[in-house]
Amino acid sequence: MTHFHIDRIPKAYLLLFLFLTACLFYGNSLSNGYNLDDELVTQNHPLTSQGLRAIPKIFSSPFYLDAAGTSFEYRPVLLTSFAVEHQLFGESPMISHGINILLYGLTALLVFGLLSALVAPTNKLLPFLASLIFIIHPVHTEAVNNIKSRDELLALGFSLLASLLFIKSTADFKKAIIFSIGGSVVFALAMFSKLSALPFAWLIPMSLVLFRKVTVIHLVGVSAILTSISFALFTQLSIKPPALFYAGSMLLPLVLYVVVNIEKIRQGMKSKWGQKYVISDYQFTPARSGLILSALFFLGITGIYQSSMTLVASLVSIGFLFFIEKEKGRLLPNILLALFGLVSAMLFHLNFVHVLCFLPLVLHVLSEGWKVKRFSLWILSVLFLISLSNDILNEEGWSLVNIIAFVLLYLISYNNTNKVKYATVAVMVIFSAIIFKQQRDGLIMFWISAAAYLLFEINKKKETGFRIALAGVLMASVFSIISSQNFTGNFNGFYPPQEITAQPPAAGQRVLDFSENPIMYEPSAEKRIATSVRVAGEYLRLLLFPHPLRFYYGYNTVPLVGFKNGGFLLSILVFLFLGFIAIYFIRRKPLITFSSVLLLSGVFQFSNLLVPVAGVMGERLIYTASLGYAILVAILFLKIYSFGKEKKINYWSAAFCMSVILMVVGSLVCTFHRNQKWKNPITLYSHDIQYLSHSAKAYNILANESYKQALLPENMSEKTKLLNQAVNHFKKCIAIYADFPFAWLDLGNAYLTLGDPMAALEAFEFSTKVDSHHGESYFKTAGLYESTGDFFKAEEYYRLAIDKDPGLKAAYFNLSALYFSQQLYDKGFNACDEALKIWPGEYGLLLNKGNAMANLGEYDEAVEYLEKALLQQPGNADLISKIIYLCDLMGDINKAETYRKMLQ
Repeated sequence: MTHFHIDRIPKAYLLLFLFLTACLFYGNSLSNGYNLDDELVTQNHPLTSQGLRAIPKIFSSPFYLDAAGTSFEYRPVLLTSFAVEHQLFGESPMISHGINILLYGLTALLVFGLLSALVAPTNKLLPFLASLIFIIHPVHTEAVNNIKSRDELLALGFSLLASLLFIKSTADFKKAIIFSIGGSVVFALAMFSKLSALPFAWLIPMSLVLFRKVTVIHLVGVSAILTSISFALFTQLSIKPPALFYAGSMLLPLVLYVVVNIEKIRQGMKSKWGQKYVISDYQFTPARSGLILSALFFLGITGIYQSSMTLVASLVSIGFLFFIEKEKGRLLPNILLALFGLVSAMLFHLNFVHVLCFLPLVLHVLSEGWKVKRFSLWILSVLFLISLSNDILNEEGWSLVNIIAFVLLYLISYNNTNKVKYATVAVMVIFSAIIFKQQRDGLIMFWISAAAYLLFEINKKKETGFRIALAGVLMASVFSIISSQNFTGNFNGFYPPQEITAQPPAAGQRVLDFSENPIMYEPSAEKRIATSVRVAGEYLRLLLFPHPLRFYYGYNTVPLVGFKNGGFLLSILVFLFLGFIAIYFIRRKPLITFSSVLLLSGVFQFSNLLVPVAGVMGERLIYTASLGYAILVAILFLKIYSFGKEKKINYWSAAFCMSVILMVVGSLVCTFHRNQKWKNPITLYSHDIQYLSHSAKAYNILANESYKQALLPENMSEKTKLLNQAVNHFKKCIAIYADFPFAWLDLGNAYLTLGDPMAALEAFEFSTKVDSHHGESYFKTAGLYESTGDFFKAEEYYRLAIDKDPGLKAAYFNLSALYFSQQLYDKGFNACDEALKIWPGEYGLLLNKGNAMANLGEYDEAVEYLEKALLQQPGNADLISKIIYLCDLMGDINKAETYRKMLQ
């Protein structure tokens, strides 16, 4: 498989091969039935089952809406696809699977087309190999096999097509408007399929900057269009638009444009304004530009979320910038460090930081020659005195520390001996310990910034050992501080934690349960952030080694961790590496930058860092991110291939081809095997549970499916076996998470069906403690107490059921019947009247009251209620006979005769 051989193959043949490969990999899924959550879009769906006539309603409705009014998401394109499918083919899982496979194959063609447009048109090997790696990845089995996950297929497919159209808009000026309009419409379709398309709001402008010669006006126009479409979607969802996203999607492409075209911009500035207004010896390399961008980006996040943690991230970027700069080129990092201190002061209202934030810049002015820059020095000195006076007047008590800090920084940056420098550092360590003990978090931030400054200024002769040792001490100190409770105690993360409460959510509101996502209930921001990063790292592990694959995660599959966890630290290192190569290769290999950003965006979008994810994580959620991974792997493969060719290693081409073939065959075997597990719910859940020993939700899903299967007529011979399996799975669910919603209730139902009422009663009583705000648990408990003859307990629990759920009709009926059976007629009539106010025509309640009236000899009123009941069930022979009997007792011969005729 050499470059020459691939280039000789017509493009149409390569596309046909990719499409057929996609169909081959998932061909055996055609015989599968409906599975996990497929009922959300198929099987008697209130909208999609209406076919084409439901499309207008679909575009004005949420993706999910239940009888309780709970609704979430907006995916009209997905639902429309199922409405069209139902109109043409009816309800058929085979057709649904076939359409998913078709969309998957078309996505492979779009991947090849986009990569061909980004790289040289003559280079077919990279697009082909990346497309092949993408379509054979086993992690896609959920996205293709799960019919509901068609939203992922549509979102990525439309995003790729939109990218192609916007790229074509740069090739032909006359058709730019047409292609831009087309790209906008297609991107809107992607967003209306699922929010997985959101990263392309900045990836598309980014691709124009990296791979095309685009004008600023064109770039701004495309960014504005994509941002506006995103805004429209958020408005439809009634979600407050995040300012950070909109600012970033507009500014990031412009900043990237400046980074890529900085030399061209500088030459234009020099020719227009002259040499003296341009820093002639400062080179905006990708590394410098990326670090400057990173520092400003995290400072911007700090301004929005008011977070100390993001200040640390900004500081790290500034520190690296100091490290790569030459001694005479540190004006810009000093300004950033001063800005860092200023932001700290503004956000945390700490006056003393106003003093400290200007000190690095003052030192820079002094080192550059204060006579030349006397005006700047005077301004900074005045600010210093004003801030110092403010500290004294407000009796902050830290003015002495400010002065000492100034002296220490001056001594450390002046031409002193190493003994003086070491002594100064020792004094700073002592002061840091005192400040840390006093919990002066804002001032701690300054000492970290001062340490970063000292690290890169302390030794003018570049003594490596000294700098490395100090760097190690600094990193250990920063890590200790940011992982301490003093520092993180006041940081609430990027979204506030939920509280576990016994109260149900507000009507129409969807709140993820603890079993679905424990991260959002964790009060520690440190653990929420660290666990979210750990989840992102787990996504990367699945891309590298897709085993085991699981249908669900949830509590407690990914444990909550802190900043000292090894998985978190390893994940951080990998993501920093990906960020580094994205910056480093901006100009030389932009495809690496593009794919790295695509991978990072897709992974962190569903990491729980900014928005909680149902189930903590899911394989379908990295469908888009896997494209970035596939491109990076293809680039790495070709780099290894080129290395062997350059070194003239024998049989290198054959070894390369063999490795690709083995990769394809291995993926085919894994995918075929996984497809078979998606045959039906019970097959999937039973297989995956071996890898989900810590997931309470997974055991609950399997238990409910086993119970459901036990009740099917075709499974009567295995009913007892399936019920016992359901009981065991419910017990394992409860063992992992004792307060799992409805698990005790469902366990009681399983025991009841098995014919073990005492075990069922115990489970129902536990259910009233766990699900105390739901009436059904109390209703089931009351029914069992009634069956055992404990009428006092039965009455108590029926009343509790009504109090918890006034809409529980059966509780009123059973309670009134209980009272009447005990001849407590007044209580029985009160229960019936209470219910009849809510349901005036309820047959059972009317019948209960009518029969009770008859037992008391109040035949007129009895007939009145029985006649009302008859209106609900006309032609009920037993009820008519009862009315005839009462009419005869009353001597109402005419009415009795009338009903006898009805009976005939």
